[in-house]
Parts: sequence; structure tokens; C-alpha cells
Amino acid sequence: MAVPLAVQHDMYDAAAIVPVGREHIDEPRDVRRLRVRLDGADLSTADLDGISQTAARTATSATVEITDPRTLTARNADADADHYLAPEPFIESDDADIIAEAQRAVRGITGRRAQAERLTRAVNAMLEKKPTVSLPSAREVLRTRIGDCNEHTALFVAMARAVGIPARIAVGLVFVRGAFYYHAWPEAYVDEGGRRGLWLPVDPTLNQFPADATHIRLARGGLEKQTAILPLIGHLKMTILGVDVEPNSRPVLAGATALSEAPTDLGPLAVPLPSRKTCCACSRVIP
Repeated sequence: MAVPLAVQHDMYDAAAIVPVGREHIDEPRDVRRLRVRLDGADLSTADLDGISQTAARTATSATVEITDPRTLTARNADADADHYLAPEPFIESDDADIIAEAQRAVRGITGRRAQAERLTRAVNAMLEKKPTVSLPSAREVLRTRIGDCNEHTALFVAMARAVGIPARIAVGLVFVRGAFYYHAWPEAYVDEGGRRGLWLPVDPTLNQFPADATHIRLARGGLEKQTAILPLIGHLKMTILGVDVEPNSRPVLAGATALSEAPTDLGPLAVPLPSRKTCCACSRVIP
């Protein structure tokens, strides 16, 4: 559905969480470690721990620390990883067209990590970035080749499973030009042989492999899990407590860029929720 630019900006502003604090973020890819406090909403059921993310909770808030996923190393294999190979509603990894497209994307590529990266790049290049208002079916996304973070994520997960890479959906927040926005991205399980492997957050919407350290996961799973973030929208607040960045990077105050000054070539995308009534800015892809 075509969304007028003025409406896009209204939706973009409404979904933004502008952090407070004296710490700084400039380029998300420069962030090596991010520590934030989340409050203003009930986080008791949020999926805040695991992979590159840890959390300490109180009755009214949670302190979350994210480490750059590029620093992750393989650990003991996840015995449940194969659970994320099966098709499910909206993730039709057994569809013949999805299997063919996935096999074509990884042809000649060996190693699960390299294949997962190739799929990230392929899905990013395949889809035109546009807000959508439908529930994303991987089969339909492959047909239309249009969508937002939900469509990129659904198609990646289906294609990864189609070639034997366990993959699942994560939903949370990502930093884009001065604020955090609701966003969806995949997690792919990379088997590094023997009894070792690791889950990696990846982001085909933003063309990131792995995803940067400003991806804050709040939920993991299908639509029934994603409803957990509904009560957070419009209530969640964030304070940046600490940012470690790449040496010699240039920091600016997170949230200092006025939303009204954001470039107009990047519009909002739908929050990955069944209602599809609230939007984020994950189509604000930085070339």
C-alpha cells in the first residue's frame, strides 16, 4: 500500500524511542558494546537474554547489555536447533519455489556461515523496501518481492531453513539516525562442525551480517510471541548507560538528530505484529 510521505513521518515519529543519557552513538556498526536501561512498561515476559545480549531485571526496569555479534565464538551445539528447520505458518520453507531460490542463492558456497551471509545479501537485494500492511508469508514475499523488515525476515528464515540452516524470528528495537525503532530480524544457527555452533543475529533489511550491536531483542518467535511487545509501544523509555565504540570513531549524541530532519528517501516500516497498525522505521536503510 502506498503511504503518503506526511503519514510516513507521523508514523515514524510515533514509533520512535529517543534515548536519554550522556553517552553517544554515531555509526551503529562502530558500536562494540551497548548498555541501556529500559523502563516505563512491563518487561517481565520480554526475551532479553541470550546470544549476544544479557539483562538484569528489577520490578520496574531492565538493564540490557549487547555485545557486538561479530565477536561471538562457537560454543556447545544447541540440541534444539533442528526444531527451527521445519516449515510453519507464513514460513513455507518446504515450498518448491522457495527451495529453488534458496539453492540458487547459495550455489557454490560452502560452510553454513558463508551460506547464511549469502542469503542475507540475496534477500536484501531481492526485495524493494516498502511499508506493507499484510501479514508476511514467505511464499507471497518471494512472488511480490516487496516489503519491510517483516517480509525480509520471513523470506530469509524460510530460505535458510530450505537449505538446512536453522533460523528463527527476533523482534525488538534497532538504532537508526538518532532514535530506536521497532524492528524484526532473523537469527541463524551456524554449525561450525563437530559439537560446536552459535546463533547469529543477522539483518537482511539493513544488509548486515551479523546485525550490529544496537539490535535489542524483546521477543523471539512467530506472531503469537510477537504480541508480547504490543503493551510496550508508546510506553517504553530508554536511557543509554554506556557505549563502547570502535577506536577512532566519531561519536554524536544519540537522539540529537531531529526526527523532522531525517532524510526523506527512507520511510517507516510496519511493526511485526498481527494488527500491523503501528509502524517503525526499518525501511530507513542506509546505503
